Amino acid sequence: MFNTIFHFISTPWGILIGWIVGPLGIMVAVIVYYKQKKEKRPVYGKQTFPLIFKSGATPKKLEIVYDQKVVAKLTLTKFSFWNAGRETIRKEDITPVEPLIIKSVRGATIYDFEIVYSNPVNNFKITRIDEFTLGLDFDFMDLNQGIVLNLYHNGDSSIDITSVGTVIGGKPIKPGTVSNNVLFNKLGFISVPVEYLVNSKAIYKKIIGFVVVVPLTAALLIPLAFIVGPISFVYVKLSNFGPKKFLLKDD
Repeated sequence: MFNTIFHFISTPWGILIGWIVGPLGIMVAVIVYYKQKKEKRPVYGKQTFPLIFKSGATPKKLEIVYDQKVVAKLTLTKFSFWNAGRETIRKEDITPVEPLIIKSVRGATIYDFEIVYSNPVNNFKITRIDEFTLGLDFDFMDLNQGIVLNLYHNGDSSIDITSVGTVIGGKPIKPGTVSNNVLFNKLGFISVPVEYLVNSKAIYKKIIGFVVVVPLTAALLIPLAFIVGPISFVYVKLSNFGPKKFLLKDD
């Protein structure tokens, strides 16, 4: 029996199956390891919508009033915060020296806020520290538990709002992953020279683009796709993208 198995492994078909099953086995082992790995991973998402603003054509006597305050613009940022790790984040894990806060980073005034979603069991509380900063408090956050807020401010974009703080034994707070094609998106720079040449008004540039650059790019991308594809598959399996209600990102 062992001789038969050894003989089959030595055949071209056996070698081919070995090349396929071997990497798949390694990928499965890595996926299982990271799926069982516990870590505290606080992340956030945000998406901004301009609501009202005064332009150069706006009459000078027209005033925009929000909560009895005259404002030049009013912007809505939907902000989400959740635990993307498999280890529970508890209230005592937040260091008093660097507590969890939501703040404006370019001097934007936060006029108001409201909780759109939260699980009552987490006991989320938002407190106003000053006109630029909000405190974020909770009892605990298990995997994929968090909060979604509406923030009303006078900033221009999502860049104006961020979250900082330190979770003891956890990873630094950072934006949550929202795309399953992150690795493929990083190859987008390859298409820039192609688009430039193909869309150029100069005939000689178009010829160079279609005759030389496009075939060379295709020859480069096809092998890359075979390499990046499996890696991207493993990356997606290892990444926790979180519930859809938390996945906020400006287009």
